[in-house]
Amino acid sequence: MMALIRQAKSATIFRCLVVPSLLLCCIFRKQVFQWIALAAAVIWLSTELVLVYQQHKCRRKRTKSIRHLSELKVESNGDRPEAKTDEHELFLIRQINYRITEQLKENYPMVSWLWQQQPNAAQLCKGGSWRIRLSNTDPFNYGEVEISRMGKISITLLQAVALKESKSVVVESEDIAEEELLDKVDVKAWYQEHGEQLLSQIIDDLNTQGHRQILIKEDGAVCVTTSDTEQIVDSLLNFPPRKAWVELKQLLLEDEITASEKPEGLLMAWN
Repeated sequence: MMALIRQAKSATIFRCLVVPSLLLCCIFRKQVFQWIALAAAVIWLSTELVLVYQQHKCRRKRTKSIRHLSELKVESNGDRPEAKTDEHELFLIRQINYRITEQLKENYPMVSWLWQQQPNAAQLCKGGSWRIRLSNTDPFNYGEVEISRMGKISITLLQAVALKESKSVVVESEDIAEEELLDKVDVKAWYQEHGEQLLSQIIDDLNTQGHRQILIKEDGAVCVTTSDTEQIVDSLLNFPPRKAWVELKQLLLEDEITASEKPEGLLMAWN
């Protein structure tokens, strides 16, 4: 019965039940027809209430579904991988910055610098070279930072000036005394902090392969000769200039490494 009432329209029930019952009450004026009219009115009112309740229930379900979809969108956008990627990228760039600063401070304690165009994490992982702007590193004002895919960092200091100023700069550089250049290079500090450990590792590795000498060029490239062919096996950062090799040879001799200057570079030999 209730199923039929839910399927019926309110206007149909009113027209088919309530109206005829009221007409019978008006015509015959008997108590039985009054009860019939009352029952018809109750059925019509019940139908109205059922329809209103169903509409309200459907509206609530629709609102709940929309709200649930909105919450799912917010959750899916809240913990998206891009946020984590941004955090990891910032951490990587900061670590690279620290390593560059540490290398520069070895020779220029008051140095400060900026990327000319800061690379992102993907570019750093692929490796490449980027230009940086330097301060408190006279006479140099730029640097070329090269990062290999293995994470190795090497820095080349540059001096960039306007073309109209280049002549005066060259004259000034010729007036710099050799002793002043050597004062900027602390060979003993470099050897104790970096050089001794790096050279020891390189020599130990090559010694197991039968090598008994290496040639280090002025740019820090470590070379060995195999089949009459010179091959670069490693590189030393901030390797002291040729004018400071006299002091470096004394430090090497204390570690039982014989060193001699050659036109090609510094030749080191061991037993």
